[in-house]
Amino acid sequence: MTPTTPLGLEEHSVQHHARELRPELPAAIFRPVPVRLLWLPVHLAVIAACAAAVVVAEVPWPLAILCGLVAGHSWGCLGFLAHEAMHHALTRDRRIEKLVGAVGFLPYCLSPTLWVAWHNQAHHGNTGKPVADPDGFGRLGFWRKSAVVRVLERCSPGAGTMRS
Repeated sequence: MTPTTPLGLEEHSVQHHARELRPELPAAIFRPVPVRLLWLPVHLAVIAACAAAVVVAEVPWPLAILCGLVAGHSWGCLGFLAHEAMHHALTRDRRIEKLVGAVGFLPYCLSPTLWVAWHNQAHHGNTGKPVADPDGFGRLGFWRKSAVVRVLERCSPGAGTMRS
């Protein structure tokens, strides 16, 4: 018997909904878009140029700060590119995916293998499940009891605080 929600609706897993929805969507949505891989050398060149400007050219400090912001933006973009690659959205070649993942996740000290285990399997396999989803903060009772979880929640993206 399928469990029900408080409203009496049947409760299904995320995987169930994905299986139901996939046939309704055009096949083109699921095809890789390899042209996005061109962003890898673009952002790496921006990072290298900013680093060279600061280290070799010794630009004045206001420009050095600007270079840091621009390089940080490019590293963030590479993180998103790596995320796309590890979801097979850029290519079906696993070697290229791992290379893009290794470069894009480098500032976060994450290997592509760890990313797949944590994000693709643990997170996507348990999305929205209060305790099982590693990207979640647990149920309200757990959140109230844990000062660490409350601090982490205030620092996480989308929290609406300066720290986030």
